[in-house]
Amino acid sequence: MTHLGYRRSSVIDMTELEDWLSERALEHDQPAFLLRTATEKLRWNCILRPGLTSLTRLVSAARERARQSTFELVSPILSPTVKQFLDSLLELKDDSSRTTLTWLQQMPNAHTSTQIIVTLEKIQFLQGTGIPDWNLSTINPNRLKFLANIGARATNQQLQRTSEKRRYPILIAFLKQSYLEFADVVVDLFDACLWECHNDAKRELDEKRLKAARSTNETLRTYGEIAKIIINDQIPVSAQ
Repeated sequence: MTHLGYRRSSVIDMTELEDWLSERALEHDQPAFLLRTATEKLRWNCILRPGLTSLTRLVSAARERARQSTFELVSPILSPTVKQFLDSLLELKDDSSRTTLTWLQQMPNAHTSTQIIVTLEKIQFLQGTGIPDWNLSTINPNRLKFLANIGARATNQQLQRTSEKRRYPILIAFLKQSYLEFADVVVDLFDACLWECHNDAKRELDEKRLKAARSTNETLRTYGEIAKIIINDQIPVSAQ
């Protein structure tokens, strides 16, 4: 170990590693990634790797600190009214068997006018709740994306069973990301729908032109037959 320049880890080393991992956890929350990153950090610093149990506890602590830090960053948004609104997303509607969260999680699957209207209704709903004014610039973009992906897949039961410290940041990131995505999606849907209408109109015009050309050919063919009859001397002229 002395020959290779390695040394055993100290309490200070582990504290610094936990702080460093907490910053990484704000970008990537995957345990396997953090564990691999921690071992690479130790090797880079020529520190003898401690047991995996110790590293696992270190990763767990770093992830918890990242969650606490994220919750503190979104705390200014979490007024009693916002908390009540976020909780209402997980409740079943009186006239439906689905929640508002489920409704927002459903992305358009076709570029039809119905899907465009539904998407616009979602944008209007999110605008009405003040989501565009939420400032999440202090949170790492990777962290926001990670939390938004969880919110896009999670069920209302799963989120209801989690703590507020984890549930509220997930819902906030999901709603903010959804608002931005819906704005892009509705433009793409409109473009696709407009292009399809253009193609349908062009195809209908081509069919009408072809039909008119066929009608013109039939008319010319009929006139030709009539002209042959008129100029045919063998056909007797009517006495009338």
